[in-house]
Amino acid sequence: MATNTNIQKVSMQEKLSYGAGDFATGIVWHVSSMFLMFYYTMVIGLNPATIGTIIFASKIFDGVTDIGMGFIVDKTHSKYGKARPWLLWGAIPFLISGILLYTVPDVSTGWQLVYITISYNLLSFAYTAVNIPYGTLASLITQDQYERSVLNVSRMLFSTFAGLIAGMGTLAIVKVLGDGQKGWITMAIIFSAVGFVCLMLCFKNTKERVKPAIKELEDRKIPFKLSMKFLFRNKYWLLILALFLVKNTGNGVGTAVSTFFVAQVAQVGKSMSTESLMMLLTFTKIVPSVIAMLVSLPLVKRFGKRNVAIIGMVVSLVGCFIIFIDPYSISLIIITNVIKGAGGSALVAVMFALLADTIEYGEWRNGVRTEGLVYSAGSFGAKVGTGFGAAVVGWMLAGSGFISGAHVQPESAQSMIMFIFLWLPIIFDTLMIIILVFYKLDKQFPQILADLAAIRESNITK
Repeated sequence: MATNTNIQKVSMQEKLSYGAGDFATGIVWHVSSMFLMFYYTMVIGLNPATIGTIIFASKIFDGVTDIGMGFIVDKTHSKYGKARPWLLWGAIPFLISGILLYTVPDVSTGWQLVYITISYNLLSFAYTAVNIPYGTLASLITQDQYERSVLNVSRMLFSTFAGLIAGMGTLAIVKVLGDGQKGWITMAIIFSAVGFVCLMLCFKNTKERVKPAIKELEDRKIPFKLSMKFLFRNKYWLLILALFLVKNTGNGVGTAVSTFFVAQVAQVGKSMSTESLMMLLTFTKIVPSVIAMLVSLPLVKRFGKRNVAIIGMVVSLVGCFIIFIDPYSISLIIITNVIKGAGGSALVAVMFALLADTIEYGEWRNGVRTEGLVYSAGSFGAKVGTGFGAAVVGWMLAGSGFISGAHVQPESAQSMIMFIFLWLPIIFDTLMIIILVFYKLDKQFPQILADLAAIRESNITK
């Protein structure tokens, strides 16, 4: 079997620095995903259906720009590489837009909605300019399947840590900083400053190494239409795109409804505040997730990424049913969180590694590497899925008689919150298992790498 000279081991510093990049984008992303619907409805006092529609419409447009950004990354050639420079160029616009999201002016409702639409789309555009290149970077660092899995686990651990801080700390930090809108704005400034430092670490300590099997194709001018044709001939890319859409729609639903659910449980139980219960539930979900992600690495090496992901989703599905015994029992909610967090983390640990492998499949099938366009699937799925999930929550709450700003909701709204929180995760977990069953690239990948290595070596000897 031919040796692929592009396969290189990655240092621990580079792995950690790469992961820090996802902490930077994650701290802004997680806070907005978890609390933006809550902030706009309960602090600013806007209608949840209107906010949900704005978010969803913005995400559709943003998902389309992901494809364009992927094409731009593929055409970028600089002294820093094709993906890394965008971390440098996009850091400040991204983090400033994250602050603007919360500085809603005290004007009429109509103008507030205009401001939210503009600021949300600015954040989404800036996020695209940073996150598409960031995701692409992993495929340019190494072609080694296991090393890619480790890089993916690194970014997911940092992202999970960002989620832990967001879930446990946001409401508490806002309260300490004076509560109300001022507290939210100050919180956003602090998180954005930390994110900027992490993006600079990622830029400084990573290196692009992977080149096309046929060197002459690196600078080849491939029209956008032809690039898209190649992309949609990649069956495994289409499967992973579907996986990202379903996964992130579920995430969007879960994060958007979780604060409402926690507030309702805290109100009924009267034993813990909303802030304290949110911290507890975030901790009991994320800590098992981190442990499970670390445990998943040796399992991936032995059983393959796809198989580990399927097993994890089955475990998560089992966890979804436990809470039905008593949805208001904090003990059962914690048990459910632990099982769902541990099971779901198996998929989280390998999702971007699964996506990265479709790059080599596309190059092997079409003769062209399109890292940026391939990785646009991940961001497209994350944005459109999360936006649709948030919109679903907003629409369903509005349809149930939800009253913006009210601490006590009608019984119909309370029942809808429970329905969304309990049943929709079951549907999404089942769909993801079905999609993963059809993904069979793990078995083909070693031969694909060998074929690409042979092409590369034959071109070197000519």
